[in-house]
Amino acid sequence: MKKAQGKLFTPSGMKLLTSMLFSVIFFFILSAVSGSGDTKNRYAVIFVTVLYLLCTFLTHIIISYVFYRKYENDVERHFSDDIGAGLYNNLSVPFAVCDQHGIIKLYNKAFARMLDTAEIKTKKLSAVTGFGIDKLMQSGNDGIKATLSDSIYLVKGSIASPNAPNLFLTVWYDVTDLEELRRTQRDNDALVALIVIDNIEELLRIEQENFGNAAAEVDSILIQWAASFNGVIKRYESNKYILIYRSKYLSEFIENKFEILEKIRSIKVGVNMLSLTVSIGTSDIGSTFQERERNAQSALEVALGRGGDQAVVKTESNVLFFGGIVKGSQKRSTVMSRTIAQALMSIIAKSKNVLIMGHRNPDFDSIGACVGVARLCMFCGIKCNIVIDRNNKNLQKCFEMLSSLPAYDDMFVSAYDAQDYISSSTLLIITDVNNPTQFEAPDVAKNVSRIVYIDHHRITNEFEVSPILYYIEPSASSTCELIAEILEYSLPVGKLTMQEANLMYAGILLDTKRFSLNTGTRTFTSANYLRSVGANPMASQELFKTSLDELLRETRFQKQIKVYREKIIISLNNEKDNTMADSIAAAKFADKLLTIDNIEASFVLLQIDNNVRISARSTGKINVQIILERLKGGGHYDAAATMLSDIPLENAMIMLKESIDRYLDVDSKAQDNDKD
Repeated sequence: MKKAQGKLFTPSGMKLLTSMLFSVIFFFILSAVSGSGDTKNRYAVIFVTVLYLLCTFLTHIIISYVFYRKYENDVERHFSDDIGAGLYNNLSVPFAVCDQHGIIKLYNKAFARMLDTAEIKTKKLSAVTGFGIDKLMQSGNDGIKATLSDSIYLVKGSIASPNAPNLFLTVWYDVTDLEELRRTQRDNDALVALIVIDNIEELLRIEQENFGNAAAEVDSILIQWAASFNGVIKRYESNKYILIYRSKYLSEFIENKFEILEKIRSIKVGVNMLSLTVSIGTSDIGSTFQERERNAQSALEVALGRGGDQAVVKTESNVLFFGGIVKGSQKRSTVMSRTIAQALMSIIAKSKNVLIMGHRNPDFDSIGACVGVARLCMFCGIKCNIVIDRNNKNLQKCFEMLSSLPAYDDMFVSAYDAQDYISSSTLLIITDVNNPTQFEAPDVAKNVSRIVYIDHHRITNEFEVSPILYYIEPSASSTCELIAEILEYSLPVGKLTMQEANLMYAGILLDTKRFSLNTGTRTFTSANYLRSVGANPMASQELFKTSLDELLRETRFQKQIKVYREKIIISLNNEKDNTMADSIAAAKFADKLLTIDNIEASFVLLQIDNNVRISARSTGKINVQIILERLKGGGHYDAAATMLSDIPLENAMIMLKESIDRYLDVDSKAQDNDKD
C-alpha cells in the first residue's frame, strides 16, 4: 500500500486522476446535450465546457494543496516509521531533515545528543550552524564546517527524496579529531625568518671600538629570543641571521608586535648613544621550505625598502608591518648607486623604448628625476618618453626651462597616448613613487611587464608586478639625489645639460626644504655634482616663485587652524570651489605651519569634489608617514600625503585624529624608551 501510495498519491498523481475523472464526466454530459441539436443546447455545451475548465482548474489547486500536505506528512512518516524504527534512529551519524525554509522537521537520536536539547524541531538550520539551507546546498559535496560546543562538524546536504524536492537531508560528520590533527600539524610546521642588522656599516665607521660589544649583545638577545620558543637561529654573515621556528609562534609575534625590535633598539653604541636596529622578514605562505624562504626574503626586502627597523609578515590575505618608528640614517657608502647605475644602463640598452613616469600631480623632485632618467636613456641611445600632463599649470615653468632643448620637443606624452608606445620590450621606469594609487598613469603600469622603480619613499606594500630592478632608499633626501648619484657614475662630463641639472637641483631643494631637513653628506655630494655640471641655484630658486593667485589660495587654509595634542597643528579647507591648485597650496601651507613654535607636525585637509586630500609635514620628530599609512597613504618620514574618497571632511578629521592618537599613545612608546 505504501509503495502504491508513494507513486500515485502525489500532487502530480492526483492531478492526473482528477483530469481523468472530469474527462469521463464531461464526455457523458457533452454526448447527452449535443444529441438534441437545438440552439439552446449548443449554448449549454459552451457553458458546460467553460464550467468544466473552471472546475478542473480550481479542483486541481485544491487537491494539489491537500494532497501535497498529505504527501509531505507521508514523507515524514516514511522517515519516522520505516527508517526511524531501526537504522534511522540508531545511526551514530547525526542527520536531520529540513524544509525549504531551513526549519528542522525530523532528526535522529545522534542529532539530538549533538545539540543536547529537546526543542530541536521547528528550529532553523541557520540558528544551529550560522548558515542556511541555500548556502549548504550550494556547497555541493564539499559541505560546510560548523562548530558546536567543542566539536567541529562537516555538514553536507542533499534532497531528501526525488519525490520531495522541498525536503533536504543534512548529514553531520564529526571531524574534530581530523581538524585537531591538521591544526597540530599546521602549528608544528617550520617557518623561516630572515633578520638583518640595518645600520651595521654606519656604526662600524663611527664607533669601531664599541661596535664589537654591541654586536655581541645583539647576538645574545637574538639567541635568547629564539630559545624562548625553541627556535633555531644561525648567523650566516656579519649582520644577517636565519631563524627557524614553529608556525604556532607567529601569532604570538604578531600579538606582541615583534617586541624583539624594541629590545634590539635599546642597545646603545658609543658616546653618541646610537641605536642598533634590525629588520625581519617572515611568511607562512608556501608548502615547501624553498617557497617559505623565498617569501621571507621578499618580506625582508619590503622591510628594508621601508627604511628598516621593522618586521614584515606576509600572509595569504595581506602583508603586516610592525615597528619602523626610528628614522633611517643616511647610508654613506655609494657602492649601491654604482651597482644600480650599471644594472640600469644594461636594462635600458636591452629595451626597444622606455617610458618614464612619476606620481600624480608631480612636484620638482618627480619631474626632475624623470628628466634625469630621460638623459640616461638618451645617452644609451634608446627612445624614451615622459608620461605627464602637459596642461598642468604648476609645471609650466619646468616645460619652459626645457623648451630650449630640441630633445624635449616630443618627449612628453599624455597617459592616453602612452598606451600606443607600449610593446613587449618596453621598459617603464617609475620615479619618486611606489604606490600604484599615486601613479601618474596606473593603466600604463598595468600594461607594461618590465618595470624599474627608483624612489626615496617607504614601500607601502608588495609590488603588483615584480620589478626587474628597484632602488628604493628611504634614507635619501629625494629621488633626484639618487638619480644624481646614478648619473655621476654613468654619464661622461658635459652630457647632463644645465637645464636638466637645474630641475634636479630644484627637486633636492624642495624635498630638503632648502637643505634644512633630511640632509646628509650624500645630499650635498649630489648637489655638488649638479653644481659641477652647470646647475645654477638662482635659476632653480626661480621655479619656487609663486603667483598672487597661489598666495591667495594659501590664505584659505588660515580660516580653520587647530592645535592638537600640544605639538600637532591641523588646518582645514572646506571651500566648495577647491581645485588641484589648492592641493599644491595645501602642501606649501603645511610647510609654513612647521615654523610655528613648539609644533612638530602639521596636517592640512581640503575637500575637492568627493575626495579629502591630506598633506602632512614633520620636523623629523614625528613619523607622519606611519600616521597617514593607516589612512592608505604614503610618503616619507617627514613628508606624506593621502586621499580619502567618498568620505566627508568631518569624518576624515576623526580618522586622522584616531591615527595620530594611536601613533602618539602606542607607537612612540618605544621611542620614549630609547630616550630613557
